[in-house]
Amino acid sequence: MFEGYIILCTKIKTSNNFKLIYKLYGLWKKWISLVHSAKLF
Repeated sequence: MFEGYIILCTKIKTSNNFKLIYKLYGLWKKWISLVHSAKLF
């Protein structure tokens, strides 16, 4: 299971999809930080 995950990660990194996933991850982190800041108010 873990070996398959590593192979999947290497396939994603070599493809252009890695940039798209990285952008989505960045947007997700921004959204989480916005939610946390909204809870503080």
